[in-house]
Amino acid sequence: MKRQGTKVTKKNNETENLKLQLKKYDVINKRVVSRLQPNLTDFREGDFGNIDKETLSGELALILVDNKNFSKTRLGNLDTYNYNPKIFNEFKSICFKILDGLERGLLLDDKNNILVESVRRSNEILKDIDSIKEYVKERFGGINLFGSGLETALTVAPKLKREYEVYIERHGMPEGFIFDNEILAGIIKELIDAGELDENYRR
Repeated sequence: MKRQGTKVTKKNNETENLKLQLKKYDVINKRVVSRLQPNLTDFREGDFGNIDKETLSGELALILVDNKNFSKTRLGNLDTYNYNPKIFNEFKSICFKILDGLERGLLLDDKNNILVESVRRSNEILKDIDSIKEYVKERFGGINLFGSGLETALTVAPKLKREYEVYIERHGMPEGFIFDNEILAGIIKELIDAGELDENYRR
C-alpha cells in the first residue's frame, strides 16, 4: 500500500512539473512571442521602418533573462492550469518567420554588396580627372550635378554638389543616371536642417 502511495506521489510530482514547464512556454508566448510576431512579420517583408525598436531595445530581453518570471512562485497555482495547444502553432509560426527573415536578410546583404561596389567605383571616378571628363561626357549630359560653369577642359576635380554626394553614398549611382527627385528633395531638407545648405538653396 505504501509502495502504491509512493507511485501516486511520484506521478503527481511529474504532472505538476510538466504543467510548470508548459506554463513557462505559455508565459513566454504571452509576454514575448506575441509582441515579437508583428516585428518579425515586418522583418520578413523588409519593412524595417515599422519595427518597434523600443520593444527590441532590451525590454523583451529583460523578461527572458529574469528567471523569477518563470519561477514556481511567480507562475502561481498550477492546479487550475490547462495547456493551450495553440501555443505550439505560435512557436512554429515564429520559426517560419525567422527563416523567411533570414532569407530576406541574405538578399538585402547581396544588394548592399552591390551598392558598396557601386559607391567604390563612383569614388574612383571622382578622384580621377580623365575618368570624370569621360563620365560627364558620356553619362551626365546637361544634368547640373556640379553647379554652374563646369567646363569640359577640367584641370582639377570638380566638387560634386552635396545633395548628390549624399544620394550616391546612400543609394549608389541611379540607373540611367536619373536621380529620384523625391529622395533628392528629402536629402536637401536634411542638409538645410543640418545647416550644411542655405535655407533658400535651390538646385
